[in-house]
Amino acid sequence: MKKSLMKWALGLLLIGFLLLPRLRESTGQTQPAVWLTSLEEALKTARETGKPILIDFQADWCGPCHMMREQVFEAPIFKPEASRWVLLAIDVDKQPEIAAKYRASSLPMLLVLNSQGQPALFTSGYRNPEFTLEFLKAAHAKASS
Repeated sequence: MKKSLMKWALGLLLIGFLLLPRLRESTGQTQPAVWLTSLEEALKTARETGKPILIDFQADWCGPCHMMREQVFEAPIFKPEASRWVLLAIDVDKQPEIAAKYRASSLPMLLVLNSQGQPALFTSGYRNPEFTLEFLKAAHAKASS
């Protein structure tokens, strides 16, 4: 009797491990959004998928940039929106030529490019999650038209 109870318990445990990834997905505990760091790769992906590009211009020393990352981009509210974009993080100190090309002088700066790489809309400074989501909805509509 004890062996069958042990087999039954092990079976339940195995089923639990197999269902855990789906349970995480259904409760919103998915992997964080993937941010590219290469403009060329982002442009290629955007052309292939038809998705607009969201560029987050930031720097390690920028406090508001860290706040955007932690309070907006890592927040559960951002995850559904992230799937509609090609996400690109540009550190202005490591890629100054790209920062100069798009005139990213005030950080953090969000710039939206359409799938062909043309600028559509931008905002700069720290923005809370609600503002950022509204901005992204408007920017997505403009970049997709």
